[in-house]
Amino acid sequence: MKKMQEAESLRLQNAHLQRALQETTITLQEKIIELSVINRISACLEHIHDLQVLCEKVVTIIAEETVAENCSIMLLDDEQARLYLLAANDQMDKRYLLDSNAIGDKGRRLYSFRMGEGVAGTAVNEGQTIYVPDTAASEFFTEVDSSRIKVRSLLAIPLVVNEKAVGVINLSHPDINAFTDNDVRITQMVASFIAAVINNALLYNELSLKNNYLEKTLGELSAAQADLLQAQKMESLGTLAGGIAHDFNNILVGILGYASLLKNLVAQDAKFYKYIDIIETSASRGAQLTQQLLLFARSKKTAFEPINLNTVIKEVLALFSTGVDKKITIEKTLAPDIGMVDCDSGQMHQALLNIVINARDAISENGKITITSGKVYVEDTSSPSLQGLVPGNYVLVSIADNGQGMDKETVAKIFDPFFTTKEKGKGTGLGLSMVYDIIKKHQGAIEVNSEIGKGATFNIYLPYSSAQKTPSRPLEDKDDHPQGHETLLLVDDEEVIRGFATEILSAHGYQVIACQNGREASELYAASPGKIDLVILDLFMPVMDGKETLAALKKINPQVRVVISSGYAETKELKGLEGEIRAFIHKPYKSAELLKKVREVLDKE
Repeated sequence: MKKMQEAESLRLQNAHLQRALQETTITLQEKIIELSVINRISACLEHIHDLQVLCEKVVTIIAEETVAENCSIMLLDDEQARLYLLAANDQMDKRYLLDSNAIGDKGRRLYSFRMGEGVAGTAVNEGQTIYVPDTAASEFFTEVDSSRIKVRSLLAIPLVVNEKAVGVINLSHPDINAFTDNDVRITQMVASFIAAVINNALLYNELSLKNNYLEKTLGELSAAQADLLQAQKMESLGTLAGGIAHDFNNILVGILGYASLLKNLVAQDAKFYKYIDIIETSASRGAQLTQQLLLFARSKKTAFEPINLNTVIKEVLALFSTGVDKKITIEKTLAPDIGMVDCDSGQMHQALLNIVINARDAISENGKITITSGKVYVEDTSSPSLQGLVPGNYVLVSIADNGQGMDKETVAKIFDPFFTTKEKGKGTGLGLSMVYDIIKKHQGAIEVNSEIGKGATFNIYLPYSSAQKTPSRPLEDKDDHPQGHETLLLVDDEEVIRGFATEILSAHGYQVIACQNGREASELYAASPGKIDLVILDLFMPVMDGKETLAALKKINPQVRVVISSGYAETKELKGLEGEIRAFIHKPYKSAELLKKVREVLDKE
């Protein structure tokens, strides 16, 4: 009896141990499956950062490691309160998936369920796992669509991060009761890990988008800083250039003025007439140089008017071709009806001619320069060289050469003042800086494309004109200017200018009183009440400048008629004087310009 009791006790202990071993084995198998899934997903994390690709790997791993035949992952859109399909190993559902570039684009999502709708929507809404052992007997299903895979068992497990459901993972099988309690427990444990993985991937994707935006913003900022630096470089030369131009213009007034007087006194067939003409032409070229310097000083007034750039291009080529080597080929392709642009024709001549000359200097014998014009619609202005433009219609002028070309470092500095690649003594480095400044003043843009050995192309974009009108004709010198009899007070600190202006005005009947500074002018004007009809006043003088002199003259006679004369055309000193003066004449001026301006002012009243 005792032996039988001992045997029964041993049997019971053995059975208990077997059950414990069986439970341990089951638990171990569950852990093995869980760890296998987690291990394979972890391995994916080392080399996959794309959210969709990662999720596609995850659903494949789950289908391979668990009893599930099909698996899908849906994410929650909080604003829409709906789920959208992110990844599935059911190939028939691929039409609902987002590509990796559209994860953050809500406008491209195709939604599947609302919160609380269907098994997936209910699982997310309640934050609990829902297992449907037989869809045919479930309240969630009224009919199984025969065009899709037959689903009889369905398991929906919410993906929870920080106690909030962010999505759902769905497992399905074509047989009923396919998932055991162990399958549910394993999938729930894996789901917690998957939720953390997906959340990290979402954060990574969001960070990538922000980084891309930041890189774009930094690129735009860098381009803006480059433009600012360029503007500061140009501005830093303003004071120097303006001072030089002012003094140089005063010298040129005398040269041009006396040259024109000599030409009136010498017959055109005389021996010395040619020399005088050369002097006048050279002085005029010097005057063009001062206009460059005045543009640096940002004080030269630009006269904008609608112009067809084809006309300017033809005039530039006509001037350029007279002195170019015959071995250099010049080709032009000018589109008809390119429209008008608002520009200063003189400045645009200067800009285009400068680029053409640089092209000539960059090519060797038998080289070629090509100029084209046309219409273009600029839509993308993100390029650094096109920043500042607004999307719209532009006239495009391209000047290309097949010369030696430039490297990236040279192209980056090409518009810097005083930067030149020419030999010492053959270039000042101001030419392309002037071109850049002119184009910017015309609300346009200029870009340079070049590589070593492949030549260079300059593309100039200028906006369409907002108006159409006939350009004014330049003033021509004539000897038959009407005579005058009025008394004029000429105020200028340059003796040469006083001498020339006095002589030309006196020769046409005017009575001229000349003085060298504002203080002397004020005293003379006060001593001659009602006798002086017009004051020609230099703006920059020692002792008492033009602005101070004007104020003093206004105190003596509020109705005094004053013409301001200066090498500057639009400066801070002139602002506010528009209603105080009758006219402005820019230095250097010729005799015809001076006589015409004086007569216009005197005849107004």
